[in-house]
Amino acid sequence: PAEFKATFSSELDEYKKAVEKNTSSIPIYVTPIQKEGVPVLLTIKDFKKICNDYLSGSLDEYNIYYISDVISLSQNIEMENEEIEDLFFGIGDPIINGVISKNKIKELLESI
Repeated sequence: PAEFKATFSSELDEYKKAVEKNTSSIPIYVTPIQKEGVPVLLTIKDFKKICNDYLSGSLDEYNIYYISDVISLSQNIEMENEEIEDLFFGIGDPIINGVISKNKIKELLESI
């Protein structure tokens, strides 16, 4: 996660400030991570990995919000199924979904 977080640390700082100010315009930068025309497929395994990285302290709540928002805005990411899409959406944008906590993440993991 450290190398991964480093790839978007400057964008995350700007994002975090906007979230804390509760602004209506929050910057999201989506960088292509795959070959053109080949979408990334996210699975339940990917969701669990992100949640477990949060629970271990490798990712913080702003990392989770940002990752979720990037995923939901990207045109090159597909979800394994609608449940996965709902799970990723549910941990994004704290203004819409409320803040996440370790208890909320644990409950989500127990429900799947």
